[in-house]
Amino acid sequence: MEGSLTLGFIALVSALAWHELVRKYSLAVVSSVITTILLSQVAVYIQLGYVDPYFGNAMLISGLAALVISAIIGLPFLMLRKMRMK
Repeated sequence: MEGSLTLGFIALVSALAWHELVRKYSLAVVSSVITTILLSQVAVYIQLGYVDPYFGNAMLISGLAALVISAIIGLPFLMLRKMRMK
């Protein structure tokens, strides 16, 4: 439970930051996913004191979760930018 909340918080903050800073939707999503994966693995290392032996699986699962979160968080940014261009 604690790990899921940590992953969700990292993904949320990363998505908000990348979508605010990068205008291109797809680049912001990919950057957010990469940042979330790296920071969540650092958080796991800090918590456990060693690298998780199943970090490959954890990276895949956290990457998929981060992708969904970032794509959803980015939609309002995308819509606002399209409305401003009109």
